[in-house]
Amino acid sequence: MELKKKYIHMSHEKGRAMSQITLDDDYNVPESKSDIMRIITVKGEIHLEETKAESDRVQLKGNLGFQVLYRSDREGNGMSYLEGSIPFSETLNLDGAEEFDPVKVKWEIEDLNIGIINSRKLSIRSLVVFTATIDEIKDEEISCAMEQEEDYEVRKENVDALQLVAAKKDTCRLKNEVILPSNKPNIQELLWKNVQLRGLDTRIMEDTIQFTGELLLYILYKGNEEEERLQWFETTVPLQGEVDCSGCRENLVSYVGVDDVSFEVEVRPDYDGEERMLTVDAVAELDIKLWEEESFEMLCDVYSLKEEIEPAFENIVFERLLMKNNAKCRASERLQLEENQENILQVCCAEGSVQIDTHEISGNGVYVEGTVAVELLYITTDDEMPIGSLKGFLPFHQTIEVPGMEEDGRYELESGLDQLTTILIDNTQVEIKAVINLNLIAFSTKKRKKLQEVIEKETDYENLQKIPGLVGYIVKEGDEIWNIAKENHTTVQEIMATNELTSDQVKKGDKLLIVKSMGA
Repeated sequence: MELKKKYIHMSHEKGRAMSQITLDDDYNVPESKSDIMRIITVKGEIHLEETKAESDRVQLKGNLGFQVLYRSDREGNGMSYLEGSIPFSETLNLDGAEEFDPVKVKWEIEDLNIGIINSRKLSIRSLVVFTATIDEIKDEEISCAMEQEEDYEVRKENVDALQLVAAKKDTCRLKNEVILPSNKPNIQELLWKNVQLRGLDTRIMEDTIQFTGELLLYILYKGNEEEERLQWFETTVPLQGEVDCSGCRENLVSYVGVDDVSFEVEVRPDYDGEERMLTVDAVAELDIKLWEEESFEMLCDVYSLKEEIEPAFENIVFERLLMKNNAKCRASERLQLEENQENILQVCCAEGSVQIDTHEISGNGVYVEGTVAVELLYITTDDEMPIGSLKGFLPFHQTIEVPGMEEDGRYELESGLDQLTTILIDNTQVEIKAVINLNLIAFSTKKRKKLQEVIEKETDYENLQKIPGLVGYIVKEGDEIWNIAKENHTTVQEIMATNELTSDQVKKGDKLLIVKSMGA
């Protein structure tokens, strides 16, 4: 029996896996670097070189890159810097994974501990959590009508659903140049660099996605003066770019997530040949999904009074957009120096990263809890140890309201740091204030049964004869007039006519007279 069908482009999460690994290795200080006397601060990030899906698993290959700012045995201010990496290869077990499946991997460094073994060797130990997800994209087949529909009793429903227009990963590369202000000396040696992405905003245009934001750039360096004094420089660099996305339109529902951002900062000669130019290369890995809201009729049940047929059903889940919410959350905390730390003369750099610890559907929204990991570099009051570091955490929590959110709903959450300010209370404590971006897109999910096929069967006249010709029926909780008609071999229209009903809606306790129909 022929069914008229249409196709809805949809995506579902096929599988998810999480793995926690420990990276542990020793690192020899290069000959070109000075001996290490004391570590001031460290920083690390994961660089994934290969992500490959195989049968029921995902292979990861990459390295842990680290940077170390330390007190050396050199004369003068004695500050030095080194960077290195530790390679790794890891397998995540992920049921249902197949070769060539697109894999999305996120990572988080939960702990990075770099210690001194001796002046020429470091111990590197890090705890890293990887989360891998695979989305399955396919065309769902939907039955919309039947051939010779007038010969059957058919039930249709209006469905509002999101159809996937595009799901892609893209890389956006940006390059900016910054010239040191005239009151700063030329750069002799770069000691520390930090680039943070702030206030990223995206806009969907015709066949392109535009984004804006800013990069907060900070460097610590030795000037080329005779004293080789420590210098620092901080500035914001406007960020603007676009990526091609065929099929984009302004009216589409969009989600643009940033899976990873990496930065390179290099010192180059300016137009006069002096070491005063900084080039910042930024690479953002984007996860782009676009949907279109569509309404259509779906064939959800069928029976016949002329012949015996058996409909076959399959479960399907439709999604609708509930809302997009770009929420802001504030957090503040006072950080206190430990007794053995040098006092603060001036704060010269504040770096922060958002870590989401818990997020879940709660009541009429999504509850989010996490921390902002903060590190300050500061000029000390001790000439023997001119740079100090202060670390701490700013806890935060917020419920993002989503009217209509249900327990089986789905959402995507992106977090980032919008603002980070420091106020020096005295030479031992600093007040930190942060504004966190919590960008949420929430969907309602509705499970339906779709009619997959209709099987013709030989009529069972014995069962047909067992159905009474005239029935008095009292409506029970959950009854619908369609099911009552189907079970009693009649039609909705005939029940309505017999009982002089003006609507096909019935409620518990209603009394109906039902007459069996044998069809034309």
